Amino acid sequence: MRTSVLILTPRRRTALALPFHKLLVIVLVFVLGLTTPSVCASGSTPWGASSVRTVPVVGRTGRRGQGRRMEDRKNLPPPPTTLNISIVTWNMAERSPPLSDVSLVASAAQLNTSDLCILGVQEIENLKPRRHEGSRSREWRRLILHSLGRTHTLLSLTKLGGMQLAVLAKKALLPHLSPLHVCEVPCGVGNIIHNKGGQAALFRVGPHTSFLFINAHLAAHAHRVEDRNADVDRVMTELQNLLWYHLESNKKKKKTLPFSSSPLPSSPIQYQHHHPPAPSALLDKVDRLFFLGDLNYRLELQREDIEVPLRRVKNSKITVQEAVSRLLEYDQLMIERLEKKRVFQGLVEKEVCFLPTFKFNKGRDLYDTSPKKRAPAWTDRVLFKPCEGKVKCEKYESVGGARHSDHRPVVGVFTVQLEEEEVLKKGGKKEEVPTYGKEDEGKGSDMEMGGNWKIERKVSSSLSMAEEEEGEEEEDEEEDEEGEEEKEEAGLIEEEEDEEYDDDSEYGSDDEEEEEEDDDDSDFF
Repeated sequence: MRTSVLILTPRRRTALALPFHKLLVIVLVFVLGLTTPSVCASGSTPWGASSVRTVPVVGRTGRRGQGRRMEDRKNLPPPPTTLNISIVTWNMAERSPPLSDVSLVASAAQLNTSDLCILGVQEIENLKPRRHEGSRSREWRRLILHSLGRTHTLLSLTKLGGMQLAVLAKKALLPHLSPLHVCEVPCGVGNIIHNKGGQAALFRVGPHTSFLFINAHLAAHAHRVEDRNADVDRVMTELQNLLWYHLESNKKKKKTLPFSSSPLPSSPIQYQHHHPPAPSALLDKVDRLFFLGDLNYRLELQREDIEVPLRRVKNSKITVQEAVSRLLEYDQLMIERLEKKRVFQGLVEKEVCFLPTFKFNKGRDLYDTSPKKRAPAWTDRVLFKPCEGKVKCEKYESVGGARHSDHRPVVGVFTVQLEEEEVLKKGGKKEEVPTYGKEDEGKGSDMEMGGNWKIERKVSSSLSMAEEEEGEEEEDEEEDEEGEEEKEEAGLIEEEEDEEYDDDSEYGSDDEEEEEEDDDDSDFF
């Protein structure tokens, strides 16, 4: 049986007659290659949505194991109260960036001075089926280590098709980090192909502050707004279903002591009696959430209409901010998030003050001059959960000097305040703000998070020490009275048994009567 396959390209049509079994093998090999994500430092994943994988923090306790752990705890500094976080999203158009562009991005994002560095890239590799890491991916990892290897540690580097999410932390921050939980969600054809989708990394900094970073690449083309919204909904829903156990455990840990830094179970199979909460609960369960990537939201304008304010900026007739304000009125992400409220509810974005980041001629500062003439747009974005002012975006801009791709990288610099300690008392009231450090040794119980902190618990003013002692004495007296009553009851039972025994001795037992009869018989004979 032969099957004719019609291949359509922009320039020609080609008809091929192939046996059905060969066609089936070609399709399976192609799909298998696209749906097998390669993962660095975090294991491998099966088809479709991945399972959650736990990545230990290398270097937190040293490679020699637990021998030096207790010694390190004594000299461990207190956990930080605020963090500086740098986020980069960069579509690389299937080309490795030169070192000069990486240096520009590192300088703009202040990577060398940040406590956490989150690097989300898209289209770093083409979709050619492969079993091993591509050359562009290896080069990107080499550039990361070359730029940040002296001051930061690469915690994880997960891959999904052409997407990669790298998490780096300062070496001084490693003792305060929990193991990372990473996973991926494909959103390509049939939710199987890995050309689109999202990937996430979940971990804790300090005892009680959870962080979730999501890198996404959504559906392309201007008319596919609904598909992009569906991709966001799928990514958030799948991540919430995959991470719900770790998020629930994090909330429970916030109210109990001591805190354990051991990795949480990587599979919720043994907890099937619990039911995952609603998808909207993801924002409530995680403390700090950042959503970055090539979101592909476009402008609801024709190319000619977009070029008018851009041309006036080039001629210095209006400022960049004036042109940006006019064009953002037609931005699909603004419309869907703020006006129609269909997507990214609960997340915010700092005011955009830079020109559109897509689509440029590679290596030049000109927007697309090819026959397609794609309309400029702000496709590369960073959104975050505001947390009542605990997350502040200090810088949000594009790096115009990095010209190797048709996208311009976008960087965000954030100052994030960590959650304070909350201890749940027996009466339901919360005690806050414990103190950490050497001066507090012996004042409280130990709490472990890559090391033990000494915790000083505050005693409620409504209950004094004297009242506690009186309560303990009353409990002891009640216990003594109960013990005496039990003894008296036991004594009564013994007396009743003795009386029964006396009755038997008073009237004689049946055995004694039989013995007397035998004696009488012996006298008779």
